[in-house]
Amino acid sequence: MKSGIATIIVFIYGLVGASVYAVNVQPGQSYLGQVKLEFPNMGTSFMLPSGWTGIVPKGKEVFVLANNSLDGIGLIGIQRKAAATVLQEMRNPIPFLGNTKLILRGSVQRKGNSLFGLYQVQGSQVPMVAYVVSVFGDDGRVVAFLVAARQSNMAKLGQDMELMMASVTIKKPVTPVNTVIPGGGNNARNSELGRLLSGLKLTFMKTWSTTRTTIDIYLCKNGTFHRKEIYGGVSGPGTMVGRNANRGRWSMSGTQGFILHYNNGKVVNKRVTFQGSKLFLNGVRYFRNGSAGC
Repeated sequence: MKSGIATIIVFIYGLVGASVYAVNVQPGQSYLGQVKLEFPNMGTSFMLPSGWTGIVPKGKEVFVLANNSLDGIGLIGIQRKAAATVLQEMRNPIPFLGNTKLILRGSVQRKGNSLFGLYQVQGSQVPMVAYVVSVFGDDGRVVAFLVAARQSNMAKLGQDMELMMASVTIKKPVTPVNTVIPGGGNNARNSELGRLLSGLKLTFMKTWSTTRTTIDIYLCKNGTFHRKEIYGGVSGPGTMVGRNANRGRWSMSGTQGFILHYNNGKVVNKRVTFQGSKLFLNGVRYFRNGSAGC
């Protein structure tokens, strides 16, 4: 772990975020890596690597993550604590999940504004190892990672921890503002996700043995939208029958989705999630199909 993080952390940092979209974490909602997770009210963000899922349980202040292929599980939290205190805590046995404890193997290492160490999980039914990483901000806040996996998966766990550690940012906490703009437009410009969606054409396509459906959602920059659905039986290559189109206005719903306000009064909520660069609306894959042209 010492040589791994110490030698390639800067290289990984240069790769983080170039092609991965950020989402603001909401309690009770699960996330699937690879995705950049932002916690505006805590002023921190980090990358959740591919293969990991995570959630902030409602009523809790920690991010719980798991990886089935690695038999991995862990906790991520933020607190205010002096570096000397954190160092001493990392040298001692650390209570983990259930009745397990993390026992330091070797010594705690330092890299820039971070402390990290390799641990044995004491009390687990199968041999497991864990990495504990503490990343310090300038204002005394610390982002702490306690992540374990089956011992045979230690190398891959180490790579994922390097990615998470290198991707951490700590800045002043902010309260996201989402207000409808009077006289036109919408609140999309107030969030990274909104700015990403504004002006896009989103397309769903599905072909069965005898039917085919295409749904296009045009999210215009002026706050309007129109939705076009083409469906029906396939009577030949690319031939379809049946059309439907709807119009209205759209706005962001918090920082995790948007709302379609149809002109006929219907309201539809769309939750946006990412799996790598793939975009999903309410769990259904949509393609970012160029500009909406409006």
